[in-house]
Amino acid sequence: MRRRLLAVVTLWLAGCAAQPPVPGWRLDLRQAVEQGRAAEMEARDRAAALHWARAEQAARRAADAQALVRVALVRCALRLAAAQPGACPAAQPYLEDAGDVERAYAQWLAGGPPTALTAAAQAGELALPAAPRALAATAAANGAAEALAALNALEDPLSRLVAGGWLWQAGRLDAAGVALMVDTAAAQGWRRPLAAWLAVQLRLAEHAGDADAAARARRRLHWLLQDAAQGGASAAVPPGSGG
Repeated sequence: MRRRLLAVVTLWLAGCAAQPPVPGWRLDLRQAVEQGRAAEMEARDRAAALHWARAEQAARRAADAQALVRVALVRCALRLAAAQPGACPAAQPYLEDAGDVERAYAQWLAGGPPTALTAAAQAGELALPAAPRALAATAAANGAAEALAALNALEDPLSRLVAGGWLWQAGRLDAAGVALMVDTAAAQGWRRPLAAWLAVQLRLAEHAGDADAAARARRRLHWLLQDAAQGGASAAVPPGSGG
């Protein structure tokens, strides 16, 4: 029995040794993107800038177009999660040499359909937020109730916020959908998207003449920005999101 166990362990170790080590630039890239994403969502701007610069530097060490474009697309997706719609100009220099998935994702971020996206969007070190099937579901959601159901079906909070940002720029997110975005960001303690969606919620409540809802959103926004100021973070409301 002991000899069998030793043989199994030896074979397992041999298999591990046969696998080539992950290149250092890929390890640096993965770590920098994870740290940049966390800092971005928590509105720690100076830390986020340092991590994103390190990620780009790592990708440039290999002159890897896919890595460079995915760094840019992840950053743009995070902005969409914070109710900042629009194209992703930072990705443009690399799209010509990137794959179909990256080009389709860039178009989707700008408000285009997600029909060309595939499961490959989730592969590799830099997974792009929001699963393609979920994107298709949100794209097919014609009414606000359908959109809300599609968003609720997304278990990953970042994917939900990104998909919600896409629906918001498409004009398919109502007050209930915005409330879901607020709750999702609040549950994670993500200052930047929470500030943005609270500002949207405040504006919608004011336009609807709902003084109580507007007052609640204003109080929460005040607490959040006050906490950010005391903690040294920046939770500035993105232009065009507030009332």
